[in-house]
Amino acid sequence: MKISHSKNIVIFFGQTWDSGCFSVLKFFPRFLVGQYVTVHDEVISHVNVSSARAVDGGTYSCRAENAVGFAEHAARLNIYGEG
Repeated sequence: MKISHSKNIVIFFGQTWDSGCFSVLKFFPRFLVGQYVTVHDEVISHVNVSSARAVDGGTYSCRAENAVGFAEHAARLNIYGEG
């Protein structure tokens, strides 16, 4: 999942696990949350999952917020198999 935004916005990536619990992804070693600035001064924030497992399935979300308000996008990720 990735999002494009201006520099004055704080980004949070999280997951609602199939069990219903929500977690911020920066606390999990197999989840890499990063960002970079393009030549057009646009910030791209992203999350990558290394060695995805069936237990990683759930609804992933990205929330962008600043002093004016917030915006959020969520998408379901299904991973089939064992583990």
